[in-house]
Amino acid sequence: IKYLQDEKYLAKTEYVPVETNLDIKNIFSQKAINFELNRIKNGQDLSESFLKHIGADLTRANIIIELIKKESLNAKNKIIVFTSSVDSAETIYSILFLEGINSACITSNTNPILRREYIEQFKTIDSGLNILLNYGVLTTGFDAPKANVAIIARPTQSVSLYSQMVGRVMRGPRAKGKDKCKIITVKDPIHGFRDMGESFKFWEDIWK
Repeated sequence: IKYLQDEKYLAKTEYVPVETNLDIKNIFSQKAINFELNRIKNGQDLSESFLKHIGADLTRANIIIELIKKESLNAKNKIIVFTSSVDSAETIYSILFLEGINSACITSNTNPILRREYIEQFKTIDSGLNILLNYGVLTTGFDAPKANVAIIARPTQSVSLYSQMVGRVMRGPRAKGKDKCKIITVKDPIHGFRDMGESFKFWEDIWK
């Protein structure tokens, strides 16, 4: 990885962990928590139902919105936000819209024609569309070399999925990308689950 960064195929990365004060026991029963733990033991990731309930937490949503607003102050930033559910993506999009912040939301509900249009606008430097919210769509097969900020607000226990998300913003100048990128990971204190930072320790050498 360091070699690819030195050769400018990958961007130098700033890693920013953001802690939430989410209390999982106020959201889920012990039965539901045990169900998720059993999924993980069987090699599965967190369920969509689990992610949807976490995404519905308003305090957590406000943290994500403030992160987006802060990063959007730099007009050159191209920001990809990975939310925890379709509802979460649409809610955050609606609030940004009400506050006059231009963004687009792409989920499984999005018309394919609109999806392509939003992606093309996002990829165009001077289009004015610099924020792309999504759930379950842009982790693979998405090419936007100038994207330089990823806000990962989707909890996951999968190193592979997390790697795919951070990879959306890591293309360097020799891969038609940029010199630097920022990866903001929203970390939820979920007792009994692997901590996001601990889960991806092998990335630490990249972020230093």
